[in-house]
Amino acid sequence: MLMLRPKRKIPALVTLLALLLLATLALAAEEEGAEHHGFPVGQVIAAVVNFIVFVAVLVWVSKNAIKQYYQKRSEVLMEAITNAQKALVEAKAMEEKAQASLTQAAEETERILENAKRAAGQYSDEIIEGAKKQAERILADAQSTIQAETKKVTDELVQDLSERVVESARKKLTEKVDPSAQRGLVNEYLDKVGEG
Repeated sequence: MLMLRPKRKIPALVTLLALLLLATLALAAEEEGAEHHGFPVGQVIAAVVNFIVFVAVLVWVSKNAIKQYYQKRSEVLMEAITNAQKALVEAKAMEEKAQASLTQAAEETERILENAKRAAGQYSDEIIEGAKKQAERILADAQSTIQAETKKVTDELVQDLSERVVESARKKLTEKVDPSAQRGLVNEYLDKVGEG
């Protein structure tokens, strides 16, 4: 985990400020040095001591505030890292769940397509079977109708032919036979027709 170390930064900051202060004092002494010969070491030491005391007081007064700031900052960062890790875990879980859902949907789609093809094949077979049965019924009905019509026509032809034969025979008999012989022939014919 990321840990902030404020103790390392404070001495570096103090050192940097001290160097800046010394550079400032050296520049100030150089300007004053034009009037005086020599470097005012006592003033520099007094300024450095004052600065060190100032920094020490500043650090001592603000030590708790700085410490609290860095602790809060550390806590905020740790919480952000923890939240980010939780979000990452949740995102991975959601991704896995979505992938599982996609896989399941693909399998379900495949199953539905297979069922639909099977049902279509069965329905198609049922339609073909129904059409065959209907065609057989129509053919059987047509054959029955043909047979009935053939019998009807045959019966009508036989009846018509019989009537013509009888009429023809009657005419011939009327011309050749007298009425008493004619009755005997008609009775004999009717007896034969009744037996046949």
